Parts: sequence; C-alpha cells; structure tokens
Amino acid sequence: MMIASGYWGRAMAEEVGFLDDLLWTFGELAVFLVLHGYTLHTRGQTLGKVLLRMQIVSRFGYRVLPLSRVFILRYVPFYLVVLVPIFGPLLTVVEVLFIFGSDKRCLHDHIAGTIVIKYREDESSDENTHDRELENKLVDPLNP
Repeated sequence: MMIASGYWGRAMAEEVGFLDDLLWTFGELAVFLVLHGYTLHTRGQTLGKVLLRMQIVSRFGYRVLPLSRVFILRYVPFYLVVLVPIFGPLLTVVEVLFIFGSDKRCLHDHIAGTIVIKYREDESSDENTHDRELENKLVDPLNP
C-alpha cells in the first residue's frame, strides 16, 4: 500500500513530512483495530496471540481489559513515539529490552498494567479456580 500510494518513494527521497507520517500512523492504528479489535475485546488476544495460545490480561486480577484501555495504553503510545526523531526509535528499543527484566514485561505492559499469560478456555465455573490457574500460567518469553 505504501508503494502503491507513492509514500515509499517519497520517504526514500526524504520528501515526507511529519503530517504524512502522522496520517500513516493513524491508518496503521485503524488497520490494527480492524484486524485485532474483536479478539482483543473478547479474549485479550491479537491474531498472533491466538496462534501462540497467549493472552493479554490485567496484572492484578488476570481479567481481560476493555479494548479502549488496552489499545490506548498498550499500543497507541508506541505508535506515536516512533514519530519523534532520534528519541522515538531509541525508546522503542528500550521498550522491548524491558522483556529481559525479572517480571518479563515490556514497557507497554508496565504502562497498561498488563501481563501476557498462556491461554486456556475457562473449563470451570468457579472464578477463583480460574484465577489461580491463570496465575500459574505466566509466560516466560525466553523459555516457552
């Protein structure tokens, strides 16, 4: 799409301004919502997390968060910060390096108050049992 619209050629020729980047960012966010909005809202999963059997839940309570909170706190800030020259790309590297911390959470997880866990359908009607099961299913990204 970037090639077909001519954006890629203009970007390589350094003829792209901040407004162009901002418009593309909002377009990317819209596409993200179309692709992942339903599963994020209903199950706390992007399509990739569905395939990997993982789920994004609140750090305390292990509940699927509202789409607005997950989207605004977990995804939007880093789509926008990348637009800031020098600092933006550097912050995205730092953001990902947080995964090597003791709690295995990226910066976007800290900001949104989320964790990523292994996903399993709730087979029990007892919510407390389900919470205890989720608590024991934290994902270690370095040792799946």
